[in-house]
Amino acid sequence: MEDSKDDSITNDYGYIFQPLVYNAIAFGMTPFKLKNGKMVISYLRIIPTIILITANLVLTVLYFKSLNENIAADFDKADTIKFLAVLRDLGSTTIMVFILISSYISSGRMSEELKKLTQIEAELRRFNLENSIKDRNYIVRKYLIVTLIIENFLFNFLGEIASAFVRESDRLMYLFVNMYPRLIIGLVNCCLYSVLMLIETRFELINELISAKIDKSHRVSKYPNEFDFCDNVYHLVSLHKILVKVSKQANSIFSFHALVCIAINFILLIGDLHTSMYIIFFDLFSKHHRIVLDMIKNCVTYIFELFYLAKRSSDLCNEANRSKVLLLGIRINIDKENERNAVIASVLKLMQNKLEITACKLFNIDNALLFSICGAASSYLFIMLQLDIGNNQAKTTDTPLTTLTYPTSE
Repeated sequence: MEDSKDDSITNDYGYIFQPLVYNAIAFGMTPFKLKNGKMVISYLRIIPTIILITANLVLTVLYFKSLNENIAADFDKADTIKFLAVLRDLGSTTIMVFILISSYISSGRMSEELKKLTQIEAELRRFNLENSIKDRNYIVRKYLIVTLIIENFLFNFLGEIASAFVRESDRLMYLFVNMYPRLIIGLVNCCLYSVLMLIETRFELINELISAKIDKSHRVSKYPNEFDFCDNVYHLVSLHKILVKVSKQANSIFSFHALVCIAINFILLIGDLHTSMYIIFFDLFSKHHRIVLDMIKNCVTYIFELFYLAKRSSDLCNEANRSKVLLLGIRINIDKENERNAVIASVLKLMQNKLEITACKLFNIDNALLFSICGAASSYLFIMLQLDIGNNQAKTTDTPLTTLTYPTSE
């Protein structure tokens, strides 16, 4: 009987992550196969992975050699814009390689954490939460499909095609170099979003059980009148503690990916906003209006990734950390000393087990991060624009002097 429950849970997880798995196979990201319930390297599947990555690296090197020639002459005096162009076009390939290596190394750890989640779900099913678990699994799958469509199809696939048409030359080369890495990064992003949301829904189920006890304590006199009240509270707190550990392990697995994506999106967001302001400020909009539109499209992509990552992390932490507040809402009769002590002890345990999602423990990933990014971006934008204005004026004044020197020497 227990085996059948475990099988149903495993099938639920296969149902949830099915769109992600199909996309990963199509992009050559799954050089693994299941053998006796464990993931092992599949030499047949690793061949397309190596071919695709090698081809992308070769194309990136070839594209890099002609990159300076493709930068418009109007931006020759803007060193920051040229640097950001190189970072935007070549950075994705570097990030992709590091992310793939990190993903392959940590795939076994992620599999172990998912097994722990299945054990927690088996315990939650004993509280008659079978339908609630299925409903939340459906919600996680639905959000996964929506984020795949928005990020990978809309922003990365169609968006990169639109960016390629903005280029005056080497459009196909740009498309081949940039699209595949962006699709891989977007796929890992969607995996991170779905894992965070999956854990969040399990915290929601625990909080629902606690909320049911709150409602009953307000309706029944001399609550609790359940003989197993203390055991249930301790059991829920134990499941909560395991979920927090799973959350921290998942955070450590995706921590490097989150840090790199936040850093690159932040830099490119400032860069594209600065490029747009440069074009408008130096009266180049009529000539380069398509570049401005492309920059706006890129900024929407970066903002979406930063916002949604912060939202998923913040929602998970809020759901996990509100359990202790809910426990304090249970009305315990003054004569029920053991039950009251059980609630107080449980709240103290939860207070010492606060959940925070971080980027390599350098900073928290939450809504406050978005406000910090807005403040830093506005400051850097004005500084970079002033530097470009200064460089532009300096090079403009230097040019006549050098041209006058050559006739004199002759």
